[in-house]
Amino acid sequence: MSREDFIAADDRGYLYGDALFETVRVREDGTIRWLDAHIERLQKSGDALGFGEGAIEAAVAKLRGLPNQTPGIWRVSVSRSGSDAHGQSIPFGGSGAVTLRYRPYHEPVRPHLTIAPGFYLPDDPLAVHKTTSFLRFVEVRRRAMRQGFNDAIMTSPDGLVGEASCANVIVVREGRAVTPPLRGILPGVTRAGILAQSQAFGQAVDVREIAVEELRMADEIVLLSAGVGVLAAASLEGRELDNTWALSAQEWLP
Repeated sequence: MSREDFIAADDRGYLYGDALFETVRVREDGTIRWLDAHIERLQKSGDALGFGEGAIEAAVAKLRGLPNQTPGIWRVSVSRSGSDAHGQSIPFGGSGAVTLRYRPYHEPVRPHLTIAPGFYLPDDPLAVHKTTSFLRFVEVRRRAMRQGFNDAIMTSPDGLVGEASCANVIVVREGRAVTPPLRGILPGVTRAGILAQSQAFGQAVDVREIAVEELRMADEIVLLSAGVGVLAAASLEGRELDNTWALSAQEWLP
């Protein structure tokens, strides 16, 4: 085992979820789709949350070295240094720990979805950062799986659509595709890439708020992430869904 196989007992990412991470897929030819965008998101979050330049630079170096690694799904995490939960005696912005994790890539299967009311928090200022404070999303998936589904779409207390536990969402109805704005949801790299590509191919995706009633009437629900790419859900709460738009959008991927 290498040193990267171990996490220190006082690591702040482990203790408090005080860490950032990026997950990418290394393809068989060694390429990573939109790698620079992943790096840019990590750097922006590191700057916004006061992570030290050295820690972020070390994580970026790991990301840039991934094309030489085994094809599959790779996760680079960087935690903040320090030990006190209340901010005392912590050299905020210190070096932190950078860890690397791998899992094999398996072709994703179209998931069966349900809805998770109240789990989407539009005014959460940390939701735009990919942190390891991930319990809310773990609980969304756990509850969905207990009900016999694979995942859930989170909605706000007033019925607005957010995202799935690990993916952004596009809702398609009568050939029109729409995705929620970046308010309390992660600015997904795949989401941004598909929005740009949709314009280039003359099939622009609208960005606006989506009510849960519209979600329930969707012809197609598409999940977007580095791990699944562009993946149409199989069903929502037992109702079968189409995959025509997703199949078309897959052809836009570089």
